[in-house]
Order: sequence, then C-alpha cells, then structure tokens
Amino acid sequence: MRALASGLALLLAAAPAFSQSGPSQFSAPATPAPQAAPAPAPAPAPAPAPANDRAEALAAARELIEASGSQAQAEAGIQGSMGQMAQIVAQQSGQPVARVTEIFEGLLLPEFRARLPELLDAMAASWASHLSAADLRELTAFYRSPLGGRLKVATQAVTQESLAFGAQWGQRIGLEALAKHREALRARGLKI
Repeated sequence: MRALASGLALLLAAAPAFSQSGPSQFSAPATPAPQAAPAPAPAPAPAPAPANDRAEALAAARELIEASGSQAQAEAGIQGSMGQMAQIVAQQSGQPVARVTEIFEGLLLPEFRARLPELLDAMAASWASHLSAADLRELTAFYRSPLGGRLKVATQAVTQESLAFGAQWGQRIGLEALAKHREALRARGLKI
C-alpha cells in the first residue's frame, strides 16, 4: 500500500510539471543544434518584498493562475494521474480498470479536489516570489486577450500531444536501454 501511495504522489507531483512542458522536451531536433554560447549568469534573487507588496503580488498571481488556465490544467493533471494510477492498481489487483476508476473517483478524487487550493496557493506564492504584481497583472491581461486565449487552447493541445509522445518515447527508450544493458544490470545485482 505504501508503494501505491508513493506512486500516486509521484504521478500527481509530475502532472503540473508536464502541464507546463512543450514539445521541445520530447521531440528530437531534425538537425543537430548549433553550439550555443555559454549561458549568462542567472540574475540575483529578488529581495524580499514588503508585506503589502507581497499580498498584492499574491492576489495578482491568483488572477494569473485563473486567467492562464493553470487551475484547469492542475485539475486535469489530477484526473489524468488518477486514471493512470487506476490502471496500475487494476493490473496489480486483477480488477477491471472501470471498477478501480469508479472506486478512485468516489474515494480518492474528492480528497484531491478538496485540497486543490493548497496547490494553487503554492503556485501563487511561487509566481509572486519571481514576478512583481505589475508583471503578473500584465500577464493576466495577456491571457485574457484573444492571443492569450488561443495560447491557452494551443497549450492544452500541445501538452496532451507531448504527454502522449513522452509516454511512448519513455517506454520505448526504457525497454531498449534495459535490453541493451541487461547483463550489466544483472552483474550489479539487479534482478531483470
């Protein structure tokens, strides 16, 4: 059961990260990329903002999360992770996926939905620590513009396509790598 809980936590933690991914993380370039110049040193971390500025930035970040569709993406990530976990549990328990999914949706999903505000608060705090309230309001205005709306729709499609490709890609590479290095893994004590 502990492995199940750990697996569920891992899937749910990864979902928001995947929701921000673009296809470039999963697709190989058609031609070798030219050598890039060394990256400049990162900008220093911003100084802590006064409490009233922080509250303003948090409010602006919450608006950005709603306008950008991040809340909907988090909800979809939870739903998708539940589906993946239901398939794993169904396979392990010999139960039909539909039955496990129904059980998860009745018992586990309400728990995650009820606690979604914790995730959204953490996202808002992160945004507010990296951008000013003014920057966050500008981004919110962009997401509420026609182009921002099209970007939200495109982002959802690109995310789904990237996740589908990434899952197939990861499985294929993993199986190939295991087959290629099976003896070396066994020599190191792994039962494969």
